[in-house]
Amino acid sequence: MSCLPRVTDRLETVGEYNGIPVTVALGDNQASFIGSVSDDESALLNFGTGSQISVIGDSADAPEGIEARPFTEGKYLYAGCVLCGGRAFAAAASFIAKCAELATGEKCENIYKKIDKALESKDTTSVIADTRFCGTRLDPTLKGSYSGIDENNFTPEDILLSTIVGMSRELYDMYKLIGKNCEKIVCSGNGIRKNPALRRVTAEMFGKKINIPLYKEEAAYGAALSAMAGSGIYSSLDKARQLIKYK
Repeated sequence: MSCLPRVTDRLETVGEYNGIPVTVALGDNQASFIGSVSDDESALLNFGTGSQISVIGDSADAPEGIEARPFTEGKYLYAGCVLCGGRAFAAAASFIAKCAELATGEKCENIYKKIDKALESKDTTSVIADTRFCGTRLDPTLKGSYSGIDENNFTPEDILLSTIVGMSRELYDMYKLIGKNCEKIVCSGNGIRKNPALRRVTAEMFGKKINIPLYKEEAAYGAALSAMAGSGIYSSLDKARQLIKYK
């Protein structure tokens, strides 16, 4: 045990390397939150291969299905993790591309640009998508589904939009489960940066304007902010986080 660093919930300098201060380490989720969210009253939604919602809490007692991860100064990060976030949309896009190839005999290039164009004027759908294609952490055996399909809504646009709604709803359900009414919604990850329909649906689902950090590598940016606070360049993490800018 003497080989391991001591455990602390404070951002502080623990040593030096070639005269450069070295501060305590922190997890990827914590670093991403610090690098994306400028206050403790906002929720962070990350859309990557999977997706995740993170909210600051004061207790280690999180609702079932939500993880309470250590944060700084006695606080916790409530994290709800979805195994198939951006992968769900990629699967739907791949299905559409394969249908196009079947019909034309040629591979469909730039499928995502075509999808963005197709969904520009598509606001609603009665198709219901359950995007738990990879199950959940509590139950890996769960599978996704599409329901409410009839001869009028069985279209590529409806399948794609319902998938996006399903992705957003899965995080919204976790948000309601956490039970904290956050003042602001921050979104990160290529899944939402590159998908205008997902940005629109998520804003409507949560009933709030979404904010996207200016810097794409949120975890690296958060590690830099925590190091500045831990080494005394800024007097607190809250002051360091005021450097965060949004698009």
